[in-house]
Amino acid sequence: MDGFLSMFERLGIVLLVWLLTISSSTPAAAQVNSWTSPDEVSDYTKIEKKYDALLPLDTPFTDDRGYRVVLGDFFKGRPVVVSLNYSDCPMLCDVQLREFVVSASQLEMVPGVDYEVVSISLDPNETTRRAKETKAKYVALSGKTQTADGWHVLTGERSSIEAVARALGISYRFIKDRKEYAHPLVFTICTGEGRISQYLQGVGLPKATLRLALVDASEGKLGSPTDWFVLSCFVYDPNSNSYSPLASRIMKWAGGFTVFILLVCLVPFWLRRTPAENADSDERTPVTS
Repeated sequence: MDGFLSMFERLGIVLLVWLLTISSSTPAAAQVNSWTSPDEVSDYTKIEKKYDALLPLDTPFTDDRGYRVVLGDFFKGRPVVVSLNYSDCPMLCDVQLREFVVSASQLEMVPGVDYEVVSISLDPNETTRRAKETKAKYVALSGKTQTADGWHVLTGERSSIEAVARALGISYRFIKDRKEYAHPLVFTICTGEGRISQYLQGVGLPKATLRLALVDASEGKLGSPTDWFVLSCFVYDPNSNSYSPLASRIMKWAGGFTVFILLVCLVPFWLRRTPAENADSDERTPVTS
């Protein structure tokens, strides 16, 4: 019995070390340099998070090949990463998309196979040719030209852009004197059915954060048991742009594990008791009159 107990003691220690390891190696340790909008436009660059809201999938656009499409064409049952950018952005869009490409390129998940990427231009005057050039730049940066079918840069009328922005809860504004758009830096992770699952804000997106967000949005189609275990104990923290441990969830898991260990240790002991031991125990039980 002593050897049996020591085996589970070692198992418990291993699990504790593993929990401490993932809590320090998951995206919770990664920080992000978020961009804060200038005061004069901050009211126009807010995010009203609308979790589980359905996007307007019938909204018309033109894709980077020049074909007329609707947003729903890119929701094929797998997660979709949606962003609002524009090709002539002087700085921040390029930084945001480059960081995304760096993180996405390190994943085992592949655009066009495991998920889709849809970038909608905020500029209603952006041409298909310009959108095609933008897509080519980031696909080349990824070093995986075979993933081009999973990347989509869309252009459209102002009404179409605003319809999607409203559904995402994203505010933006065109600043005339600067001739540029002020908008929040955010990737919206959606389910394959077009519902909002997560908002990943800022730049410097850790690959582990992106992976967990895609796994979560996949509704069981992507990820390993470890990914799902982490998601059951961690929640996304927009301040650090990462998944951080939630104490109540970890305590719930720890409590369940403790009960499991007790049962595993005690049930064999009860089952291995001989009939004689049980009878002897009954004889020593005092009887009251």
